[in-house]
Amino acid sequence: MVKINWIWIASALFMISVGCSDPDIPYQRTFEIPGGRWAHDHILQDTWECVTDIYKPYIVFKIHFSSDFGYQNLYLRTQWTNNDAEIFADTFSIQLFDPTRGGWLGNQNGNNFVLSDTISIQDTWKAGDLISYQTIQFGREEQVRGISEVQIQLLKSEM
Repeated sequence: MVKINWIWIASALFMISVGCSDPDIPYQRTFEIPGGRWAHDHILQDTWECVTDIYKPYIVFKIHFSSDFGYQNLYLRTQWTNNDAEIFADTFSIQLFDPTRGGWLGNQNGNNFVLSDTISIQDTWKAGDLISYQTIQFGREEQVRGISEVQIQLLKSEM
């Protein structure tokens, strides 16, 4: 009889879900937004250990949204740390609607759209570093409608 080590299987599945087969994307995580309503207190956060050195990475925020989003811009606040030392903190907006042409931005599939925005980090991470982040929306309302999913990816830059 074969004995299954469930802890090893769960660990392997976690690494597959966090990792990526593309060596230029050493990290990615997808956050589902319940009911398509992103509340102020719904914090997107994670911590992981670098498995390779990363020189000046790029953070990509991939926003999945619908035309139920009632504004032009999605306002975000993010903070990143390396071994508990802050390496990046900023508030910024991602434009989802173009008022000059009167349409939603990004790739469209029916009533749904996907738009990415990229931030460059001027830091070098070494294998074994513990990277953490947290990101919130801080729109005018307690909940913004129309945001169904946020994917956060880390891309390697060219040296």
